[in-house]
Amino acid sequence: MKHILLLFGLVSLMSCSTDPITTQEATTDSSRRSGDNYGVVHVTDLFAGQTILIGSVEVANYDDTVYVTYRTNNGWQIDKTHLFVGDFSQMPINGGGNPKVGKFPYKGNHPNGTVEVTFEGPSVFSGMCYYNAAHAQVKNINSGQTESAWADGTPIGGNNWATGFEACF
Repeated sequence: MKHILLLFGLVSLMSCSTDPITTQEATTDSSRRSGDNYGVVHVTDLFAGQTILIGSVEVANYDDTVYVTYRTNNGWQIDKTHLFVGDFSQMPINGGGNPKVGKFPYKGNHPNGTVEVTFEGPSVFSGMCYYNAAHAQVKNINSGQTESAWADGTPIGGNNWATGFEACF
């Protein structure tokens, strides 16, 4: 019983954490995201406007810390990111069942030309699964087209095309 309560407490703390996270832009040294202790847990496509494949989202574990990396290609840049990692029941959702991305705990505004963003944290625990909802505002630098983008997964619900996925460590 003590183990169940400890596990519940750890998940609750992680899901509701208000600790600031670190974002790393594309020019940041990524040496911490490599080596023997680094393991990719999940990679999925990043879609803009529901159907335009513009890149990927990677979830990885390095020394018991989760790293979520957004990557774009083909002339798409990342303007804003919104990320939820935790228990699905803790995700900010409005009365209509739509995710409130502005309330996601991990977010950032990024300068023109950003094609990779990595969020670092929270700590992960072996054998645990976390729900991930990765959203971005993106722009095609060639055409000027702007879109909302989601990491591919299963529909979250509500009256939109938001998707998410589970990653287990």
